Amino acid sequence: YIRSDDGLRILSLFGKVNPNQKENQIFLLHSQNDGSSWNFIIPYKYPSSLKVGLGETALLETGLDSILGISRGSDGFLYSSRSIDRGRNWELPKKMSIFGHPANLIEIDKNKILCTYGYRKDPIGIRGVVIDKKTLNILSNTFILRTNGKGNPFDSGYPMTLMLDDKTFFTSYYHTSDDGVTHIAGTRWSIN
Repeated sequence: YIRSDDGLRILSLFGKVNPNQKENQIFLLHSQNDGSSWNFIIPYKYPSSLKVGLGETALLETGLDSILGISRGSDGFLYSSRSIDRGRNWELPKKMSIFGHPANLIEIDKNKILCTYGYRKDPIGIRGVVIDKKTLNILSNTFILRTNGKGNPFDSGYPMTLMLDDKTFFTSYYHTSDDGVTHIAGTRWSIN
């Protein structure tokens, strides 16, 4: 969700344009007047060459009129797309080398974004990487925040991360432990 001081509001959704469509795609609700009125945006024409469904898109303003979207792919990978006109038009999604979903994005300095995400292969848990804001290249090793997830099918994910005043991070997420209890958990951590 994007909420700017100047009244811009963008909410990501996903689904199918028509009942014959096999995979989900991204939609956006877009407002330029603080939510008084909304436009429904299909950010790109779903290309037949894209053999993956997309959903659960994390949005982040990255400067000037640029907005980054990172979506959960039905193949387990994350996909990136960018708008350079405040969310009206978007480039076609590109597969990232990050297996996991869905993403949460925060800017950690003027050039870097922290991407945290659920990881649903053994060892099941929560992970994160630092990515370059412009190129989206991965700049760090993978940070492994949690590795003891259980569940069916592998209940762990949906992280939300905050950077604290001391430049450490707190990431909350849902998690199922060995006892079979699904709960909200959190990890405080830092980038060394």
